[in-house]
Amino acid sequence: MATATAALRIPEDLANRYDRLAKSTGRTKNFYMTEALAAEIGRLEYEYGLMNYPGSVWLRATPVRGA
Repeated sequence: MATATAALRIPEDLANRYDRLAKSTGRTKNFYMTEALAAEIGRLEYEYGLMNYPGSVWLRATPVRGA
């Protein structure tokens, strides 16, 4: 998978939590931050009307015929 670099500022307490998680599991902070971002993007896209309702039952608050 191709990757891109993004820089962000996060609260120190959140950074500490990622540090602790990474150290305790042997994975990188980058791994967990990427997992967290990937887990939330669908919800955010749906919330802002950019994605179908999970399960493709609704399309921007309009029922899909035959679903």
